[in-house]
Amino acid sequence: GDDGCGGSCGSCSGGDFCSVNGVCQCTRSCSGKRCGSDGCGGFCGSCSSGFSCSEDGSQCVAPESPNRDCSAAIEIPLNTQGVTVSGNTAGSDTTVDSCGSQMHDNALYYTFTPSTNQEVVIDATSSQMDTVVSVFSGSCTNRNCEGFNDDSSPSTSNSNVQICVEQGAQYFVIVSNFEDRGEFTLTVRSIDNTACCIPKCEGKTCGDDGCGDVCGTCFSDETCNENSRCEAEVSVNDACAAATLVTVSELLAGTVAGGNVLSNPDRILSGNSDESLSSGVWFRLVGSGSGIQLDTCNSNFDTVMRIFSGSCSSLTLIAKNDDGCPQGLGSRISFCTTLGTEYLITIDGFNGRRGHFVVAAEPDTQVCSSKSLEHGSVAEYSPSTKGATSSRVVHDLSTRQILNHDMCDQAVDLNAMGFPNEVILTDNTKNAASPFTAACVSSEASGLWYTFLGTGTTVIAETCTDSKYESIIQVISEDCLDAVCEQYAWFETSSPFCGIGAEAVFCTRANIRYWILVEGRDGQEGEFTLRVDDTELACNEPSNTPCEDALNIAADAEIQITHKDYPPSFVAVCDLIRAPDGAFLLTNAAWFRFIAPATAQYGISVCSEERFDSFEVEVYEGADCEDHRCFGTVSEESVCTSGPDDQVLKQFCTSSVGQEYHIAIYSGYGYYTLTIETQQASCALECIPTCPGFATCGSDTCGGECGDCQGTCDGFECINPTPGVSPSPVSTQTPGVSPSSGSTQSRSPNAPQVSASPTSQADPSATRSPVSENSQSRTPVPNNDDSDDDNDVATFSRTTFTTFSPVSPDNNDDDDDENITYSNSVFTSFRTFTEGSSSSGAEVGKVSFALLAVLLLTLIM
Repeated sequence: GDDGCGGSCGSCSGGDFCSVNGVCQCTRSCSGKRCGSDGCGGFCGSCSSGFSCSEDGSQCVAPESPNRDCSAAIEIPLNTQGVTVSGNTAGSDTTVDSCGSQMHDNALYYTFTPSTNQEVVIDATSSQMDTVVSVFSGSCTNRNCEGFNDDSSPSTSNSNVQICVEQGAQYFVIVSNFEDRGEFTLTVRSIDNTACCIPKCEGKTCGDDGCGDVCGTCFSDETCNENSRCEAEVSVNDACAAATLVTVSELLAGTVAGGNVLSNPDRILSGNSDESLSSGVWFRLVGSGSGIQLDTCNSNFDTVMRIFSGSCSSLTLIAKNDDGCPQGLGSRISFCTTLGTEYLITIDGFNGRRGHFVVAAEPDTQVCSSKSLEHGSVAEYSPSTKGATSSRVVHDLSTRQILNHDMCDQAVDLNAMGFPNEVILTDNTKNAASPFTAACVSSEASGLWYTFLGTGTTVIAETCTDSKYESIIQVISEDCLDAVCEQYAWFETSSPFCGIGAEAVFCTRANIRYWILVEGRDGQEGEFTLRVDDTELACNEPSNTPCEDALNIAADAEIQITHKDYPPSFVAVCDLIRAPDGAFLLTNAAWFRFIAPATAQYGISVCSEERFDSFEVEVYEGADCEDHRCFGTVSEESVCTSGPDDQVLKQFCTSSVGQEYHIAIYSGYGYYTLTIETQQASCALECIPTCPGFATCGSDTCGGECGDCQGTCDGFECINPTPGVSPSPVSTQTPGVSPSSGSTQSRSPNAPQVSASPTSQADPSATRSPVSENSQSRTPVPNNDDSDDDNDVATFSRTTFTTFSPVSPDNNDDDDDENITYSNSVFTSFRTFTEGSSSSGAEVGKVSFALLAVLLLTLIM
């Protein structure tokens, strides 16, 4: 420092500095550090016990815990005093799927083996983190959930599990954290409770559980077999001539129950009407001269009820109902009986569905005074060609070590197994050799294939029985390499009675080959039960799909729609698309066409009280299906005020009088009343500007610009800009285009025309959706084969979703597929379309890259 005479007392070396007192001092180096040396013989901070400082001092690091792997689980001895161990989830990066069906991070494993049957209490406490405890039995690779707990009470984040354990069995305790990592203590203690009994019900649906109780009860038309499984019996009233006599008092008491699980089809011909029953059972009722209401609201499947008068050889249809029960899929009919007249009642499943029901009744004092019901024409009854007894064939393929039917050309032949008789088989995707499948869409999931020849009637394929994971069924026809997509089904498009399984109902053509692919959603694997049955029902599919066959609807008009078993078509989800990496959804869409009578604000309402299930809604601007555009003035913030409160009301503003709009309603199973209701004359919705993701110029959907171009704007591309000035794109949400025009392929040039008129029947027993018989329109599937010379026009990569938050793609220029994920949907990407392909005249419905380019350039005008 300064010596006071213009000189220096000395200089400091290295990184030291001279203090105000003229003493050289060390400069501490602690910037960005939480621990470690400060460079001056001191420390920047210290770590908690058990943690070490990282090399750069930026963080305290917990040592890796050996028991982060199940194979290294720490053994805990059992005693009544309890054994306590300490742990720190910071020492683990293992993520586990807990018993609570949630993924939890930083898991640590512990294990114990009881010497007697007893009760065990497991406590995990921590002051640093929210603990989560799961308890499994079995092994590290084959776990059976025994208990799970996150918060033992509303006032604590500690966990507690109390279970009965079995002598000699090994149990695993997994401790993880809900959010932040931290230290915890785990205490395991036993309670001397030899009376603690563990029910033995694995694989059982009925019978003794070993603890003085039962594993379940069977329905009235089932018996508990020697394997403690409920087994359906052939219905004694399967045929008209064997109809079971029931009394009014029995019906009023609600004691008439049954099922159609092993019933065979019936055919009832009445002039031009075909009232075929896919699997009906019959009852006889003698009229009392008063009105009565019958229902099957307490059923575990989608029922259809019919009431006839006359004899089996001369039946007259009095009434028919599909979904008459409020907020359900049961049937309800009121009719006036004539004293002494015998009536025949059938309970059937919609499109071949099967299950169990209870027929309930109550007096109806109004029906006899109202206008008399019009009787149908006389009908003739004939039994199924399958015979009078059950024709079910059961196979078990699940025990095979290596499955050789994980490729389409190696599919199991169902005809060799007994089809068109009902075929039920148990199989398992876990041992499938191929991790990749491609049918209607491709996916990175193990799948198994089955094949059969079409019957010319409606076929059902379902995995509803004992569904242990979410399954997907894809159905294609004609050829493995050049296929037509017939159906794509999962739980969102299936009857709610199917649980997390899938129901694929589709029309077949006689002697045409079909393939069924069964796979798990999100790559889930395991055992499943597949039922495939020829319902013998004539093909009668909804007519307002795909987009080209949209049903016209006027402002403020109401249309009743039965939304069941729609063939698949592509839908663009406008909220999630960023072109050119757009996302498409292959789903059960019903299509409608709306022509604006005025420039106004409208609401697309499916909010009626008479609605079952919730549905997604999209609206596009465009005169036809080839130039769909997502547009800016659309909102879905308003929630329905009538009916279930989980349905969103989609609102939009029209741009001009006469402008056409297409509406897609999808992702549900049930019925609704559709209304395009006029909300107000002026638009109160905020316009959200949208542009293609590649746009550097052009107009957006709200009158603004997609970029600042100093040259010529060609479409959305800036040509010959001013030298040295780069066009600057405007970041906006990107509109999408539905590839509907390229999503269908006519099977023949003489495919029948589809009627777009709604049903004219007003009574609730009428079928709600417009239908056309033997519809030929389907979605084509490219063969994706690079070895041939044909035009591989499109490939689709499937992404499924487990969260409710949309995830946008990275939109970079790498080679990955820019898939967008969203909850409960299956999307595809623009980038997965093969470049340089074109569609020939014979492949009318296939999507080419050239067509997509045209569609993208016509996104916004």
